[in-house]
Amino acid sequence: MVVPVLSAGTGMVVPVLSAGKGMVVPVLSAGTGMVVPVLSAGTGMVVPVLSAGTGMVEPVLSAGTGMVEPVLSAGTGMVEPVLSAGTGMVEPVLSAGTGMVEPVLSAGTGMVEPVLSAGTGMVEPVLSSAGKGMVVPVLSAGTGMVVPVLSAGTGMVVPVLSAGTGMVVPVLSAGQGQQGGWYHRAVAGVTEPQLGSPSHSWYHRAVAGITEP
Repeated sequence: MVVPVLSAGTGMVVPVLSAGKGMVVPVLSAGTGMVVPVLSAGTGMVVPVLSAGTGMVEPVLSAGTGMVEPVLSAGTGMVEPVLSAGTGMVEPVLSAGTGMVEPVLSAGTGMVEPVLSAGTGMVEPVLSSAGKGMVVPVLSAGTGMVVPVLSAGTGMVVPVLSAGTGMVVPVLSAGQGQQGGWYHRAVAGVTEPQLGSPSHSWYHRAVAGITEP
């Protein structure tokens, strides 16, 4: 059925189709407090979702369907739109700490991408030390889960293949010798670039898939 509701742009009344038939119902716009029609995920029905900023209702797009789906903000428990990598649509990703939804940036695009935490298997934001604070998902050699690893020399995150497993391991920083010690310093954001060293050669051999003890 047709229901008169206020238009977000003009404050005038416009006819929109009533829910119950898989159509549009009036929900409040976060910006204006006026009513806008938005489609609900799954059913084509409208679902009101709260905006994290205002507590008002805001339409957010669901990844895959382009429909509206509520996703929870890690900070507030309110709904916040986060962009999915690849589609630019909204996708829920879980925060490792809270199990709530948190936006994390994908390397390269600046879009949101879910990446798994090595500890919990949950989604966690991990930063590269490249200066852009972007996220790069890389696989841990031990667990197959995602961990942040810094490349020696650039401070960028680079996936390199482990000899033997084909999984990703952190590359060695020049002069350290012990991967474990370097890894802990790398996680702390410490980088030690010395690019002409034997470890630099090791890095290139690793990328080429050459196995060495």
